[in-house]
Amino acid sequence: MLFQEAASGPDFFALAPWVVFIPAIGLILNTILGRWQGERFSATVACLASGLAFVVSVLLFLSLQAHPEGATVVLLDWIAIGSLDLQWAFRIDSLSVTMM
Repeated sequence: MLFQEAASGPDFFALAPWVVFIPAIGLILNTILGRWQGERFSATVACLASGLAFVVSVLLFLSLQAHPEGATVVLLDWIAIGSLDLQWAFRIDSLSVTMM
């Protein structure tokens, strides 16, 4: 389940990758379509991407208030050799939410 309501508050940690992906999708849209759609389209996409990333950041902040221990959201496994297991993951803690 993407959104879990725990006894101590909301858990939106699964949305962490979208803080990076939403602006990247906006960049790709503006790169591909911006030339043909014009400056107004590019400005709208850029503002929406920034705004949505901000909304996700606020949701992560609220989740961190309910779960102060934070969370690690694993995107995918990168290297797994014997006991070495490296993952592409997002760590949500007080420092990362402050930077968002």
